[in-house]
Amino acid sequence: MKIDNKGFTLVEVLAVVVIIGILGGLTAKGVLSSINTGKEASYKLMINSIVTASQTLYEELEYGGSTIWKYSYSNNKVEKTEPKVTINDDNTINTNLQTLVSNGFLSGSSGFTDEDESGNKYLIDPKSKKNIGSCEIKITKSNDIYSVAPVGNDPICPKKYNIRGDGSND
Repeated sequence: MKIDNKGFTLVEVLAVVVIIGILGGLTAKGVLSSINTGKEASYKLMINSIVTASQTLYEELEYGGSTIWKYSYSNNKVEKTEPKVTINDDNTINTNLQTLVSNGFLSGSSGFTDEDESGNKYLIDPKSKKNIGSCEIKITKSNDIYSVAPVGNDPICPKKYNIRGDGSND
């Protein structure tokens, strides 16, 4: 009787599985690296958008004379709070990031905002996907340089970042 050997041996199958596993591991590492690089780039763009929105808010209060309300986001809803946003005697503004979003200075088209069931927009961190609208910030203007710095030690709040009045980085 003749035996028909048309299949693969166990060693051949194991070799193929090991090779596919190694290639899959290398591919996954590259994909994860690309995802992390993209999240970091999005985070930097968000910080730049926050600084630009902060500068616009400052200039609106300084030159436009508009009334800007402070907002908070809690219990899944946006609420207007007192006091109104004003420029302090030391050329600073104390506000939060939700105020920039709710007053339209930080647009929903930037990709950094999301909406709740009621249609209220709020700011999300591209890295952690957490709502960071409650981050308190201090906006300072000195010699046409705007500086935005977090108030407190919340690790998800943006770092200090400066721009000149003409929009160039400091």
